[in-house]
Amino acid sequence: MTAEPTSNGTVSRFGLVTILIPAMLTTAAVIVQVAIAPALPNPVAIHWDAAGAPDGFAPLWTVIAVTVLTGFGVPALMGLSALPGLKLGDQGVTYRFLGATAVGLSAMLTVLSTWSLMVQRGLDDATQVATITPAVLISSLVGLAAGAGGWFAQPHMPAVTKPERSSEPLDLAEGEDVAWLRVTTLGGSGMGILAVSLVALLLGTIAAWLIPTDPTMPWILTGTLAILMVAAAVTGAFRVRAGRDGLTVTSLVGLPRLRVPLADIDSVGVVDVNPAGEFGGVGLRFVPGRFGVVLRTGEAIQVTRRNGRQFVVTVDDAATAVAVLAAYRVRSRADTRENG
Repeated sequence: MTAEPTSNGTVSRFGLVTILIPAMLTTAAVIVQVAIAPALPNPVAIHWDAAGAPDGFAPLWTVIAVTVLTGFGVPALMGLSALPGLKLGDQGVTYRFLGATAVGLSAMLTVLSTWSLMVQRGLDDATQVATITPAVLISSLVGLAAGAGGWFAQPHMPAVTKPERSSEPLDLAEGEDVAWLRVTTLGGSGMGILAVSLVALLLGTIAAWLIPTDPTMPWILTGTLAILMVAAAVTGAFRVRAGRDGLTVTSLVGLPRLRVPLADIDSVGVVDVNPAGEFGGVGLRFVPGRFGVVLRTGEAIQVTRRNGRQFVVTVDDAATAVAVLAAYRVRSRADTRENG
């Protein structure tokens, strides 16, 4: 099956579940939170310990800001990153799961944040608030129910099988050695999502340090920011090399280093990849039977190993890399026949 434009119904339902319904839930939650503001203590409790007692406090606006960021921002990022591929005809269970996750996550977080404020109405001191364990449990169930509803609200999306395109082996003279080298980097949409995530997390970390609140929260946010920055540095750009040793993909920082030896290559070709539909996003991605360095939408080298598993790397000029690998496979088979 080749990619054809996805029906408007499929696209609209995905947008409804992934973007519109979370936006409506978030709007309703913010309206309620603002409406009960006069009856809330200042500051409000925002964190509870394992025993159910409040141990973190902050101004009301921080709760509203988090509700807006998670309720609007996260589903919007998920939806907008996937819609272009869906409109172009890419399909698959990943899209349906993405929509269900967006609406389920939004429902859970908006219910939890609003409930955590509702139980503080009429209190002069937020330390008097009771446990919110029931709110956590019920909001989780609401999130699961909303996710299930989001799943069934979307039509079945059969995966689109994109044909692998072969390249004529490069014409190598006897004893001649060549190598193809290229750097692949995170694409525009992935870079945008990463930048927004880093900025949002940075602002949240700064706010956590400046505003008295849960003493552990600044450290948690700082650690999360550091991990995200390291992950961005490690997986944001890779050197790709195709040559006599096979295919090697190495992060610009040196690790990770991924290699498929020439002897392990059963076939190699060029495929068009949509990260959201086929791998659920960008980065180092795994789906059953496939592993990839997937940084952008577009052409990619696809190597099928002798065990049937595939390794994919999105990179410009993939056809030349495939031609180089094909040439060395031809030479390897000829050498085997001569030595055999």
